[in-house]
Amino acid sequence: MYIKEAHPVEGPRPSKRVEINQPKTFEERKEVAAKCVKELGLTMPVLIDDMKNTVATAYGAMPDRLFVVSPDAKIAFTGARGPKGFSVPALSLALATSAK
Repeated sequence: MYIKEAHPVEGPRPSKRVEINQPKTFEERKEVAAKCVKELGLTMPVLIDDMKNTVATAYGAMPDRLFVVSPDAKIAFTGARGPKGFSVPALSLALATSAK
């Protein structure tokens, strides 16, 4: 999911690797997300949060967090806030379990 830009150029902690302005419209957010997909070579679907950041707020996605959504559209796994809270073994187990 592409949410509010965490390190925009005009923010207090801009990224040192890429220069991205904070999108001001949903169309701009879509363009930034599409550029990320292309440049990172992503092959999975990428959802884009609305400009009110509804999903990020509801799920506490900042700074980042991993979720697994099961085939029946239920949240099968909620990881701790990352990056320090990431647990590869827990995520792997959730992926294996939800795929059944």
